[in-house]
Parts: sequence; C-alpha cells; structure tokens
Amino acid sequence: MTRQYTTPHPAETQRPRRSERDSECAILGSVFLGEREHIEVAAGVLAPLDFLDVRNRVIFEAMLKIHHSGAPVDAMAVISELDREGALEKVSGPAYVTGLEQYVISPGNIIWHCKRVRDCAAEHKTAADLQAISADLSGGDHSTLIQRIKSAAEDLAAKTIPAPIASANDAARRVYESILAEIETPAHRVQTGIAGYDRKTGGMTAGDLIILAARPSVGKSALAGSIECAAAEDGRRVVLFSYEMSEDQIYRRHISRMTRIDLTKLVRGPLSMPEVALVKGALEEIAAQWEYHVYSGMDSDPEKMAGIVQALGTRGKVDLIVVDYLQLMGVDRANRRYSESRNIEIGYISRGLKQMARQFNCPVLALSQLSRDIEKRGKNSKPLLSDLRDSGSLEQDADQVLFLHRIRERCRETNWMDHVDLIVAKNRQGPGCTVPLGFFGQYMKWESREREG
Repeated sequence: MTRQYTTPHPAETQRPRRSERDSECAILGSVFLGEREHIEVAAGVLAPLDFLDVRNRVIFEAMLKIHHSGAPVDAMAVISELDREGALEKVSGPAYVTGLEQYVISPGNIIWHCKRVRDCAAEHKTAADLQAISADLSGGDHSTLIQRIKSAAEDLAAKTIPAPIASANDAARRVYESILAEIETPAHRVQTGIAGYDRKTGGMTAGDLIILAARPSVGKSALAGSIECAAAEDGRRVVLFSYEMSEDQIYRRHISRMTRIDLTKLVRGPLSMPEVALVKGALEEIAAQWEYHVYSGMDSDPEKMAGIVQALGTRGKVDLIVVDYLQLMGVDRANRRYSESRNIEIGYISRGLKQMARQFNCPVLALSQLSRDIEKRGKNSKPLLSDLRDSGSLEQDADQVLFLHRIRERCRETNWMDHVDLIVAKNRQGPGCTVPLGFFGQYMKWESREREG
C-alpha cells in the first residue's frame, strides 16, 4: 500500500499526541503478540508514513521488510534488522522495541488502532497542507491556491470515503452478474440444514443481519449450533462469538448432536466403550473437515469483533458469523458516548453487526432474548416484533427476524420432543412464514416435523 504526499508528512514536522502514539505502539506490539495475520492486517491498512512517531515508522518499515521476506515478525527479528541497517539508534535502542508489548490490552483490537492511526495521519496531513496554503495566501496566484485547496480536499476524501458511489450502469451490471452466478451456484447463501426454512427463504443471504430471538430455555443456542454444524459440514467457514458458553461446552454440544449421546452423559459420564468410539469419530471429523472458529473471550464491542474476523479473513473468506448472544455484548470505553442508555447501546451494537455483515459479505446470525411482555399476554401467545428486548433498532436493522415459539413441551407422547415453530416475522427479501420444528433437548438436536392436522 503506497500513499503519495505533496508536502512533508506530519511525522517529519509534528509530534504525535500521546493517545495517537499509544495506538501506534499498540499496533506494533500486537504484531509481536499476534499471529502472522496481524502484520497482514496492518500492512493492508497503513503505510509507514502514517506513523507520526519516527521511531514507530522505522520499526514498521523493518516489520514490512521481514514480513515480505517470509520470516516471522518478532521483537528479536526487528532488532536484528534495525541493527543490520544501522537504524537501532533511531528507535532509542532495543529496549524501546521490546517494550512495545506493554501497550497491548488485546491483540484483537489491532484493526481499531489501525483505523485510528490512519484517520489521525489523514487529519494531520490535511492540516499541514492547509497551513502551507495559508502561508502562501499573500501574493500567491489565486488559481494555483484554489487548485491546491481542491487537491487537499480530494486527498482527504480519498482517505476517508471507503468506496465510490456506483452509477446505475455499474450497479445494473453487477446485479446481472450476481443473478447469473446464483444460477450456477448459490455461493452467497448459507444453507442452515433446516429443510423448511431453506426451501421457503433460500437460506441465509450474504450481507444480511439475522436476529434469532426467543425466551430463555427454548433452544435458540442449540438451533444456532445446528446451523453452525450444517454450514461447517457443507464446507463453509464459520466464526462463533460466544459470550455465554465456553469452548468446551460448545464442542460437547456438537458431539452430542452428531452422536446422539445424551449431553448430560457427556458432561458427567461415564461413557461406554462404543460411546467413546463415537465421540472419537465425531472429533476426528470436526478436526479434519470443519473450518470452525470459536471466540469465547470478553471483547464484545462490534469494532473489536470486526478486527478478529478481519484477522481470520486473511486466511480465506468467512461465510457465517454467529453471535451468542446480543444482550451480553457491550460497548468499548472508546465508544462510551453510546453507553448513556441500554437502548442507545443496543442500537450501536445492532448497527455494528449490520455493518460487519456488509463488510465481510456474509450473513451475521445474532441471538437475542425476548422481553417478558410476551408472557403477560398469555401462555401460548406468539412473539411480536415489539417483543425484541432493549431496542427498536434490532427490528429496524435486521434483514430477517426469526422467533422460536414452543407450542408443546416434551413428553412421552411426542417421543420427548418439544414442538416448536420457527417464525420468520420479518424478511426483507420475501414473505414471512412458519416452519414447524422438533427439538430433542437431551442431545441438542433439531428436526423438521410435519404440521399436525
């Protein structure tokens, strides 16, 4: 990535603010602590001259050289490269390089810091351009000054506007190509494994935010797990952000679903030898065939989540993102202005998830709780869009809203199966519908069922 500067870059004439320098150091430290994709993320967003602190700029240039050579980028490799070039004194010695890791709170935040450094560099560059123009106002040629102002404005727009506005001709051609591609293979739709839903809606569409909502203990996490399982078995790349369950709990549920061994037995034991063989076979299948990534940390801000997905995306396209669940998400301190009320906070989160769906061109399935208002209307009342908890932004931002509505609890008469309706209450790309399902809670298994007469 290269960027042309017509006037001296601010890194050569200005000192960065403390917060800007801290973000620069956090990026460099994240590269040391993270995997290879972190340097790829930074190199894709930033140029060396975007670093206002000259020490950080020199270190980033060394990192890029090491990365392009195919070697791993760590502190010792950077120190060795700087020493070879005679530039170690420019960065205040080895201690400064090895101390960069202390600025890192979470390596997954790197994309946020990259965007901040890029934006700050653009602001400083524009200020430097305007200052130079201001110095030439007296006695200068007005047409030349106007052109310089125009160039400065265009340069700033190029750094801050992510994509040009498409013409009707370009948009029409892309839509036509997309329709033709859909005839060949529905690559932009993820099949959920729920036959009735896939048949009536076509599956989950790339770029859509899909809300799956239910009251507690109806099975929304289990249904999301079934969808993840079906997508992974179909060769899709799946990322799960789980703020309710650990990685161990998630995989035990998948094993129970695949082997039909009671989940309680998988948790408490003991297992028979045939059951141990089934578990071993299921885990071998997951390890060999699934592209499945589970993140169960505490970084629940949409921008941090996007950074994690961005890092994974350097290894290949992500096909499905699942968030379990939305009410457990929060807002980072850097975005504290959105924390004035829970409604505002949820609105920020839902917009962030929608933006993430469009940024990575994949469906985002976000689980949500329903409010208690549904229980006040009666035991068998169907959910309404107004029952979505905390914010009307969920209904507004979502492309699809799905409800789980239990109509009969498990009993011997139904072979210990819950009868549950999957209600498509909102669908931007088609009509709503209801899909009858059965839920076997003992092994987290969902099945289609025929509507009873």
